[in-house]
Formats: sequence, C-alpha cells, structure tokens
Amino acid sequence: MKVKSLELKGYKKFKNKKIDFFDEHTGLAKNIIVIVGENGCGKSSVLQAIASILGTATGMLRQPSDLEWAGFVYSSIRKTDGQFSIKLTTQFAEDELKATAEFAKQLGYSNIGNDIETYLKLNFDENKVFAAAIKNYNQFLGKHYAIKIRKQNPDTWDNFFRIGAVLWYTEQRTATSLNRETAEDKPIVFDYETLRRRLQTFYVFHNSLKEHNFQMRKGQRDVYAKLSELYSKVFQGRKMVGFNPSRSVDFNEEPPFYFSDADNNLYELAEMSAGEKAIFPILLDFAYWQIHNSVVLIDEIELHLHPPLQQALLRVLANEGSNNQFIITTHSDYVVSIFPESFIIRLD
Repeated sequence: MKVKSLELKGYKKFKNKKIDFFDEHTGLAKNIIVIVGENGCGKSSVLQAIASILGTATGMLRQPSDLEWAGFVYSSIRKTDGQFSIKLTTQFAEDELKATAEFAKQLGYSNIGNDIETYLKLNFDENKVFAAAIKNYNQFLGKHYAIKIRKQNPDTWDNFFRIGAVLWYTEQRTATSLNRETAEDKPIVFDYETLRRRLQTFYVFHNSLKEHNFQMRKGQRDVYAKLSELYSKVFQGRKMVGFNPSRSVDFNEEPPFYFSDADNNLYELAEMSAGEKAIFPILLDFAYWQIHNSVVLIDEIELHLHPPLQQALLRVLANEGSNNQFIITTHSDYVVSIFPESFIIRLD
C-alpha cells in the first residue's frame, strides 16, 4: 500500500491543492517523499490528513477524529463554508491484495476488493472514511485481519510480511506499537516505566533463546536482537546492554535498562539523549512489527539529530522491510541535499 496522490479542498490552509506522490514516467508511487517548506506552510497538516484517513481505513483508528496529533483538531480542519473534501488515492501490490483476501477468508469474511489503484474520501460531517465500494474499503484491512488471526494463533507472525499498514510519528514521537494494535485496544501512555516493561519482556525471551538454545516456533521473533541491531546501526559505537550492568539505580517500578556509549560508559534508559529519545520509538516499531508494504509518516525527521544521524536513520529504515513508502517532513537542508529534486515536494 502506497499513497499516490492527495487532494485537499477547504482543509486547513489548503483551498484547493493536489499533491502527487508518484513518478510521472512510471505512474507508480514513489518510495520516499520529502516535504519541505517554511513554518506554517502545512507540512504537518498533509501528514495528518493521510494518517487520519489511512489510520481509519486500516483499523488503527475508529474514526478520523480519533487521531492524536498536536495541531490536529478535527472540528477545526474545515476552514470554509464552501467545498470541503480530502481524497487519497492509493496503490496496492498484487501480493498484498492476495494476502488480505486469504486472511479475510480464514476469518469468514467476504466481499474483499482487489483493485491495484483505489481511493478513500473523508466525509467530514459524518466523521467517516469511504471508498468507491465497501469491497475496496475492506482491502485496506489486511493488517487488521492479520492481528485477529495472530490473537487466535500466535504462530502466525509471518503474516505481517505480506500486508501493509500506516505508521505515523509526530514531533512527540509516540510509538504506535506501544499505543495500540487496533482501534479496539486501549492506548498505552508512552513513558519509561512502560518501555522498561516492554524491553524486559523482549530481553527475557532473548536470553532464554541464548541460554537454552531452543528452536523458535513458526512466527516467533527475537525482537530484542532486532532492536539492538537497528539501534547500533543508527548510533554507531553505542549498544543496548540490558538489565544486568555493573552498577545499579534505585527504581521502584521496573529494573533499570542500560545502554553503553562508544567509551563503554553506561547510562540508563531515562538518560538517553534527545536524539535517542526521538528515534527509539521508531526503531521499536520496526523491530516489533514486520514493516512491509506500509506507509510511514515522520514529521520533522531531523528532530534532535545531527546531520550524520539523520542520514543513518533514513538509510536504516529504508533498508528494513520491503516495498515501504516513507513520507517525511523536514526543515533540514542536509536531509534535502541527500535526495534528488524529484523526491522533494515544496509547499508555499
């Protein structure tokens, strides 16, 4: 699943704006799009429009107004009494459509669309998202179906290799995997205690694999090993140490989780740099979920990152998973300089 185009009419500051995310020579949606412009030009608003519609269609949100994003107030997104609409055109891979149909069949569902290109529209007054037909709307629910199947059978994690989703990262860098799996799940506040608890689960399983040398069942994954790998690729010279360091800190809730820098100095999770805090939720999602065929929205990707780290993050994420589409916003001239002009969308 990828975004091919976005049409905005009467939405926030956009009176009538169409933004194309595809290659005019091939007609295919691009894998990476960088949106740039001055403060107030609407960069975040574009990502919010995509997240609210795709989030609803994929089952991550119950309705568009449930999107939690600073600056997104659903009742205020319509700025005029005239024409208002948000239309999102998408493209699917054939294998993803086939997988969604298979998952739906396992759950006893029918009427699943298989259109390579289709669109979603927001009905503002009804606070709902519509497609050309119900079968086309249902073809966005591949991840929702895969989650239901996994809850019935834990050995089906490999299903997530085959279907896509949408992940969004605001300036606050909330991790979607820590918040909710579907719209029905209650959101979990992203805090250090929650994160330590999640890391402890991954860490215990990782050590059990090493100590007992047992074969993982189909669908099982060593999330801790993958997260550690991604972290060290972005922050070269640093590594995740875990819960058994040579020093201790008094935490009442969860045991401390440690990292080490290039000089082997230990520091606790709560002592991470601003750059690490901005990136870690994203890396956690990529380690936890099999991120393929997905739309990944990142607002201000350069947040708290020096130029080399900006490039490292983009490189690691782009090489992790397959057939993903990254739509990012930035103020960084360094990020812009990395990409050809054809990847850049400039908003006035």
